[in-house]
Amino acid sequence: MAGLSYARCPPLPRALMSRWLPLAALAAVLLAAPASAQISFSFDDLYDYADSGETVTRDLFDTGTEVPPADQARIDALIALRGAGQTWDFTTISYPIEEQTVTTVYFGGDVAGLPGASNFPSANYALLNDVPDSDPDGDGYVYADVANDQFITQGIYAPASGGNPETVITYEPDGLQQLTFPISLGTVTEDQTTQTIQGFIITTDYRSEVVGSGTLVTPAGSYETLMIEYRVTVSFP
Repeated sequence: MAGLSYARCPPLPRALMSRWLPLAALAAVLLAAPASAQISFSFDDLYDYADSGETVTRDLFDTGTEVPPADQARIDALIALRGAGQTWDFTTISYPIEEQTVTTVYFGGDVAGLPGASNFPSANYALLNDVPDSDPDGDGYVYADVANDQFITQGIYAPASGGNPETVITYEPDGLQQLTFPISLGTVTEDQTTQTIQGFIITTDYRSEVVGSGTLVTPAGSYETLMIEYRVTVSFP
């Protein structure tokens, strides 16, 4: 399955995608940034919310579970484009499924009262992600500690719904350093964390690198863009 989304907020971590966000497991994630000579992101570019409880909607263009060979070849060729001055034009891809995802942000004193917040006492920021067209009950909360120039994921919580049990994922001892700002071409973020999922403990090595910059062209419009490649290595004890 391949998909494409545009938003000013980040995608859900891979651990949640299979449950309520049907995006492709692409090697790279494209993020839209304001136009500038050297394309870069600040914290506010991705998390620019004026009020706690503010909700934004983003378009999700999904190719479905079976991608025609020609479309898959185009997708693979676009992902392979690295470096500065690139153009990633996804408008030639077929998207039989078009949905909207909804993200609501909470910060400050509002975080402590959210479902599952007690599992993440150091979190001062939370994102509620949902794909209402796909799974009306599939809400998931990403809890984070926003400090200085870092967005550090503390964990993920999903209430029981649709036959799925309650899910609690924690990153220890100090959370997963998801992004360090500002980010621009060549920025690298690395971290290692112990991840606890429903009582099972694994070790995760995380690395992100900004490998490209240029213009992203989607059915929703064109945007100045960075391409971020994520590499996650999971080790079981």
